Amino acid sequence: MLFSAFSSKKNCNSITAIRQRANTPNYGSRSTQMLGSINGNNTGTNETGTVYGNFSFGNIYDQLLNEDAMREMQGIVGTDLKIAGVLDNISDLDVMDVGTGRQALSMALLKAKSVEHFDISQEHVDRFNSLLRHRYSDLPIVSQQRDLCLTAPPADRYDFVYLSGIVHHFSNTAIGLKNCAAAVRPGGTIWVYFYRSGTFKWLICYMIRQLMETNERELYYHASAQILGNGDVSNLGTSRVMDDFFAPYIHLYSPNEYLEFMCSLGFEISATSHCDPFSDINLDLAHHSGVIVFRRVEEKDIQSVDTARMLQPESANDQISFSLQNDPRVIEIISLFQDLKARLAVADNPVLRFATCMGLHKFSAPQYYEMTGVPKQAPDYVGVNRMLASALDHLN
Repeated sequence: MLFSAFSSKKNCNSITAIRQRANTPNYGSRSTQMLGSINGNNTGTNETGTVYGNFSFGNIYDQLLNEDAMREMQGIVGTDLKIAGVLDNISDLDVMDVGTGRQALSMALLKAKSVEHFDISQEHVDRFNSLLRHRYSDLPIVSQQRDLCLTAPPADRYDFVYLSGIVHHFSNTAIGLKNCAAAVRPGGTIWVYFYRSGTFKWLICYMIRQLMETNERELYYHASAQILGNGDVSNLGTSRVMDDFFAPYIHLYSPNEYLEFMCSLGFEISATSHCDPFSDINLDLAHHSGVIVFRRVEEKDIQSVDTARMLQPESANDQISFSLQNDPRVIEIISLFQDLKARLAVADNPVLRFATCMGLHKFSAPQYYEMTGVPKQAPDYVGVNRMLASALDHLN
């Protein structure tokens, strides 16, 4: 079967041209289950599996995969499959999923031909396999632990690859995403849900993570549970805190950077969700995450493509960089934060640091979007400014 490719690099880099060529729908109102996350402050070793297996998602795993939650997740995944254009023929598709297992189970329940599930967390895989043995032994689903940056999945194996909230957590987004893209059969589809650079949520979370110490993970886990769960660590708020504060890797790139990368591998856009405005930065309007659905249109050796200059950890966008931000309100916030960070580095005041991190996180929480695609509330620049200034006053 022959697949059409773009006639020029210019077309490949132009979202307008691609939408016109493919008559691409843009679904701006996708309901997401994002719980939080960011870039920087990794420990030098990949502890992603440990964080998610024990502190974020892992702390509420049974809640996420109980029957009520799975009914809701099946509806969400069904909507995603419809956006991706694969729902109607899902029974003919070999599917790959990466993550907790919720989406993999949902696709199996939606009658996918076969589902192969990978996760970097051994704890998640063990729990998921136990659940499959006891409740879903008749489903065509296999789960295994794998770091997809170190070991690629089988090449040209799947009709649909589902990456929901995964690519930014890869230790190297280019390597992990290329390995997953190479697993897509020619003519197949890959769903790429990514945390988006240039949005208000990640401005806030970048500041928080600049104040964190990785050896405080256990302390913040239990302290946040005291505040958010009356001492019970098995609560959604604590899961979000641990995700946003301590995920070892959260590399943030713009939609255009993902587009350039996937086009170089021989893919084209077939749909988008929460990508308007398709800009590098828009703190007031842009969703904190986005989805681009790509279809493989070229039969090429994906692993041989040189991607050494794209989606690399060192090129991830620093959300508190003056070179990225240009809004005077944001510039003032960054200036206050840099002053506070320097003062806290020499002040012995862990209580103020903890309170500031938890307080700042409250400003990012409303940036999760409803079905309408409208934020629960607008970014509170004044409130963030006031909190940072107050923290500085306490250090005087």
